[in-house]
Amino acid sequence: MKYLNVITVIGAINLDINIRVGEIVAPGKQAFIKEITRSPGGKGGNVATAVARLSGSCNLIGCVGDDEIGAEQLGLLRREGINIEGVKISHAHQTGQAYILIDDTGQNQINSYRGANSDLDQAHIRSAPVDRILHGTDFLIMMDPPLDLAKAMSGLKATKIFAPGTWATTEPRKVAEIASIADYLLLNQFEIAGLEDYLDLKRTVIVITRGSDGFKYIDSSGTVDIKGVSLSKKRYKVINTVGAGDSFIGGFVSFLALGRSPLEAAKMGNYCGAFKVTKVDSRGSPTMQELLSFIKEIG
Repeated sequence: MKYLNVITVIGAINLDINIRVGEIVAPGKQAFIKEITRSPGGKGGNVATAVARLSGSCNLIGCVGDDEIGAEQLGLLRREGINIEGVKISHAHQTGQAYILIDDTGQNQINSYRGANSDLDQAHIRSAPVDRILHGTDFLIMMDPPLDLAKAMSGLKATKIFAPGTWATTEPRKVAEIASIADYLLLNQFEIAGLEDYLDLKRTVIVITRGSDGFKYIDSSGTVDIKGVSLSKKRYKVINTVGAGDSFIGGFVSFLALGRSPLEAAKMGNYCGAFKVTKVDSRGSPTMQELLSFIKEIG
């Protein structure tokens, strides 16, 4: 498999503090922590890593703080083969961090401090290095970026993939407006609620991830339901679902870049997400060899 297309990601770069508990309890109740671990995270960093592991390279546009955590995150990204020339260093805020409760079933609750991620601005996007990256890319993945930045991408020739994240529920009209300039809109089963009335299916293909239940693929010709990947009959088990959607998106766009049809690319993304949930880290995405071996074993 050979990649001839350039993929660029815009999105958050975080340090994840993973807090393992037996169960995620209701407000007012107490849970005892079993383990605390730290791992690289953030949707931008996760997706760029997923792409780089499959394709060998990826550009990342984001922002970290001028601190020890930021320096460590940049080093990790660089070692994955990611071009970090487009990453801004903020002197105003710390590198973003996420505090993630993970229960014994692998389900999670995420509390995020955006920090330096909030400092990604128009001035940085218009800077010469970033402008050069954006105009040289073939596929642009926008992972819940500031909406004004996503809107500013409208003039680019790149195939645009928009994953608005929580913006889908807090700013549905703005998200729908940006979705109209995107080629693909990626949502999870919770983000689609309240957004459907604003979307133009004639313009944008929509992929809705549904965790272990698979995904829905929607375009102007209709809806296709694809089942989730069953892990129960094999040696795999769900360990951590954090980052599964990011792995799905990274796999989806990587296989689009390889020339697969959008539906086939989404099916490969489905396998990437399933592989990820069997790993502890938020960036537990597969390499191409790991993915193909996983698919062969799962069947």
